[in-house]
Amino acid sequence: MNKITTALLILGTGFAMRATAQSRILPVLEGTTDARTAAMGGTMLGNTDQMHIYTNPAGLTFGERKFSADASIEAQPKTDDGRLTQYNLSAGYQFKNRSALMGGVRYLGGLTVPVTGTHGEAGSISPYNIALDLGYSFSVTPEIAVYATTTYARDHAATHADAWAFSVGAGYQKAFSLSPALPTRLTFGARLMDFGKSVKFDDTGIPQSLPTSVVLGGDWKADIARQHAVTYALSYRYFTPKEAHETLLCTGLEYTYRQMVSARIGYRHADKGSDALTFGAGGELAGIRLDVAYHHAFASYGMNTFTVGLGCAF
Repeated sequence: MNKITTALLILGTGFAMRATAQSRILPVLEGTTDARTAAMGGTMLGNTDQMHIYTNPAGLTFGERKFSADASIEAQPKTDDGRLTQYNLSAGYQFKNRSALMGGVRYLGGLTVPVTGTHGEAGSISPYNIALDLGYSFSVTPEIAVYATTTYARDHAATHADAWAFSVGAGYQKAFSLSPALPTRLTFGARLMDFGKSVKFDDTGIPQSLPTSVVLGGDWKADIARQHAVTYALSYRYFTPKEAHETLLCTGLEYTYRQMVSARIGYRHADKGSDALTFGAGGELAGIRLDVAYHHAFASYGMNTFTVGLGCAF
């Protein structure tokens, strides 16, 4: 096995969200970046106050908070080659005209892989992915927001590839009451993610499709009693590359007490990979939040992950 094949295989199959026979490039673009989302099955496009540029850019436009910043780490179990870990950092600011600017960075790495060169010499490589992201969203009406993001990404192993990816989407949010004692809020959206020109690793000449996907999703929050709230989330994601298409169906439930402490559980179904059970918890005090999540894959080829996130908003 040559160096290129080895590196791509490790990055493609070792990542928590990748358990398919045909792996997509740039797995950093598919990572679950925040612990709340990870604990709720990987659901997307609901109302969120974390990692807006990755989970739902419209969420910052809809929210009352002007600034948000988050950092998270998602780690897999340690192996002989190291521990594959993704690091995420994002921030966003909402302007007075209800538009918002967001940015972020993602890094996936942590492995040192032994390889054999073309002339039989032994060596090792440390493959990694890195992505830099910038996004903008604005309100069309008080209930509808649209957004666009752009990403520069690099996949580095024995060779490397650089890519530009783009995303566009829209979100809708409406608050209403089922009864005088039961206020609710519905949020949903649609997003076309990570589309762009195919890329080539610099010494292979073989074009590789970006992990483009179509996402539909949202959530419904109900204040079931004073100081008690429940949120149900559901999302659908379809990866379009014909050589590695896949469907993810994700669902999650969150219970929150006094807008301070939350318990979460979720489930993710993957038609080409491992189904997974997820769960976690979070807390917030004075605008500072801490969240944790665990992703348990059922199939032997799936990967378990632990995610921890720290953030602030005001």
